[in-house]
Amino acid sequence: MSPGGNQVVQAQLGGFAGERLRRNVRQWINTFDIHRYVGLVENRKPGGATLAGLWLEAATYACEWAGDALLRQRAMGMLERLLAAVDPADPLFEPLGGAFQAAADVWDNGPAMAVANRLPAPPTVLPEDPNGVEALVWNRLFPLQTVDGDGFRADLPPSGWRPQGYYAGPLESDARTALALTKIPGLFYVAESDGIRINHYGPSSAQIGDIRVRQTTQYPSDGTVRIEIEPGKTRAFTIRLRVPPWCGAPRIALNGRSISTFSIGRKWNAGDRIDLNFPMEPRWRKGTGAQAGLLSLERGPLAYFAEAEPGVGAGRVIGIPANQESLGPAYKITGSGVAMMPLANLGEWYKSDAEKSRWLEAIASHPAWAGDAARGRDIPYSIWLRFAP
Repeated sequence: MSPGGNQVVQAQLGGFAGERLRRNVRQWINTFDIHRYVGLVENRKPGGATLAGLWLEAATYACEWAGDALLRQRAMGMLERLLAAVDPADPLFEPLGGAFQAAADVWDNGPAMAVANRLPAPPTVLPEDPNGVEALVWNRLFPLQTVDGDGFRADLPPSGWRPQGYYAGPLESDARTALALTKIPGLFYVAESDGIRINHYGPSSAQIGDIRVRQTTQYPSDGTVRIEIEPGKTRAFTIRLRVPPWCGAPRIALNGRSISTFSIGRKWNAGDRIDLNFPMEPRWRKGTGAQAGLLSLERGPLAYFAEAEPGVGAGRVIGIPANQESLGPAYKITGSGVAMMPLANLGEWYKSDAEKSRWLEAIASHPAWAGDAARGRDIPYSIWLRFAP
């Protein structure tokens, strides 16, 4: 707990998010060319400091929770070269402030702190509202990530594949999305002056002072969450729990007994547990504005997509088993056979080999993809569906 105010805690993540972050984020950190990005700064290329700063800041936070020695060695080498290249009085280097601040905070690096103190504070990459962050993580950040973890694409097909040569060169959007992903382990727990705030749910654990907190759950695939509290000794503090706004009838129990508050102040003992239940049912949301007359499928915090153009049959959905590599459950729209899956699976290889082959062939011949590297194209999947009368 933080006696002087709120303090973000780096959690150890399991489940879908933990696996994706460890495998994919480590992939791009280990393979991106630090010399190219530092060279952009040393040669004073326009936008070079922004790209280099974002990638180094992302690498620094990834080092904090991934525990990879090679990753840290590469990031520290990049930091040393940037420190040698930087003149804090030159406005050209202002975008590096976030990277130096991260190095100062995470690694206690004195030279980085000295430079960071002379540069403007970096803008935040995630909204402060935990409800908005939850939707962003599951319905935007993970869908943007390519299956090989080397990039982030706003128009990524469900297979996670992209044509060879599509989007060449470093992109600022890639770097900003990578940085946002590395912030995910810091979203779950906040140490407050009088206790702990739990903002996000998912398989995770964290050490907050002498208090160990562990979540056992399949959230967001399932709405059942168990939180175990292990203080070093019996002591009084408050645990505050976020109630997702999409849930109309949340339930909570403390040590097996139902309670009515989601802000629990008491003396905590080793072995105390909180059980949460956020009932999840698939629901259709009506579109407004440009999506007027369309419907999108949601369940819990997850938005769904269909590998189909708008214009399908009946609107009732039935559950179908999800592939073990994907986030689930999946659904099928009755009367049409259209399958729908959570958006978070867009960047993941959740298909069988035969399905991948057929999908790649379809993508290669799709008029929006064939022979055209321009941005702003149509995408062969749909979030908003129009149902036949």
